[in-house]
Amino acid sequence: MKYDEVPIPEYAGRKPQDVWPAFFKQYRPRPAVVGSLIRRLNNDKQHEHTISCIQSALINGQSQPWMYEVLALSMEIAGRPAAEVERVVLSLSDFGQADYGAFMYSGAYLARFKRPAAALRMYRQASRMMPERPEPYILGLKLAQELKSPEDVAWAATGILEHYWNHDYQARHRDAELAVAEVQRQLQRAGESEIAGQLGQQMRAAQIRDLKIRVEWSGAADLDLLVEEPSGAVCSFSTPETAGGGLLTHDGCGPDASLCYEEYVAPRAYSGDYRITIKNAGGSLVGNRAVVIITMNAGGPKPIERKETVNLSEGDAILRVTLDQGRRTQPRAVLGQFEREFLEQLQAASRPQGRRQAPGAGQRVAQELLTGRANAAQPRRAGAFAYAPGVQIIPEGTILSGSTVVSADRRYVRLAISPTFNTITDVFTYSIFGGQTTQQSGGQGQR
Repeated sequence: MKYDEVPIPEYAGRKPQDVWPAFFKQYRPRPAVVGSLIRRLNNDKQHEHTISCIQSALINGQSQPWMYEVLALSMEIAGRPAAEVERVVLSLSDFGQADYGAFMYSGAYLARFKRPAAALRMYRQASRMMPERPEPYILGLKLAQELKSPEDVAWAATGILEHYWNHDYQARHRDAELAVAEVQRQLQRAGESEIAGQLGQQMRAAQIRDLKIRVEWSGAADLDLLVEEPSGAVCSFSTPETAGGGLLTHDGCGPDASLCYEEYVAPRAYSGDYRITIKNAGGSLVGNRAVVIITMNAGGPKPIERKETVNLSEGDAILRVTLDQGRRTQPRAVLGQFEREFLEQLQAASRPQGRRQAPGAGQRVAQELLTGRANAAQPRRAGAFAYAPGVQIIPEGTILSGSTVVSADRRYVRLAISPTFNTITDVFTYSIFGGQTTQQSGGQGQR
């Protein structure tokens, strides 16, 4: 049989090592051909041939990004030793650029193949590349507990306390605290009180917040909290995360008393002046007043708390606070909305197949993923070139355009007006049939 004029050897009834090394040494098929071949082998359930085919392609310098993942899955189905699968998965982060995503996916697959120590090393390497991303700590905590490593548990738990601020952050923080507390109890029983004390110090340091602002009120009103940071960024309900480290962790509204608060947290903030604006977006506010609680160095040895009652009867309330001992030295990598889908993909990849499925279900899932990766490797062929008319409208005369910009505190509107003058001086008409060109004077040509 042939794929794209490349003779594919017959492999049925033959040993893989007698087929594929010689084939890839002699031929260099297109990447799409290799993808089709791998898909055919997988559909025929020739997993040993799939393994040998991919390995031979890699040895002969015909690698593709999807090969290591498919190779690891094929080895898992074929029942290869876990150490051998681990070496392949580690190659995922070595192929091309070793970026954050490559380390995270490598760790997820290693966890799936029950190699927790290697997976944890991948997560820790990813955290060094992007220390303020929460995924390595979330996924690493469970592995650290499984390995019973106090150092790794402390790393994951402190990372969660400092960098995880999604809507369920309170539950995640509580889980991290419980994990460290359990490790401390085990260390104390084993007579390692000094190490247990060091873990406690690390946890207390991770719980320090440079700046916390909380606004509380009563009634059916919907108050909005806006914090302008020294860098000029404004943290609000529309921008709940800033490069200055600010996070709007709760945007509340009445009449439910448990929801009548707004909360701003900057675990690591820049030193400087902060401008706090509280406004009533709508609804009835009891007494037209709200309580603002400002805490600097919250959770630290010497916290500074300031509590004020502001009157909103005449409009927005504005407060100012100066933070002298902010710990932030460089901008935070703003993630925007937390990448829940990315975390769910990593969790799915790290979940051992077949744990809660019927026998053989895990292999079917792995086969489907393998086939999908092979299909994705095939590029789509482009069609032939065709000619089509392109119409572009060029206005002539005077055009007046304007734009508006609303300030961050919604108090001012800036209007910018820009006039444009266009004149068509000449029109050239070119035909692809014969290459004839005609010229017409401005104002007489077709547009």
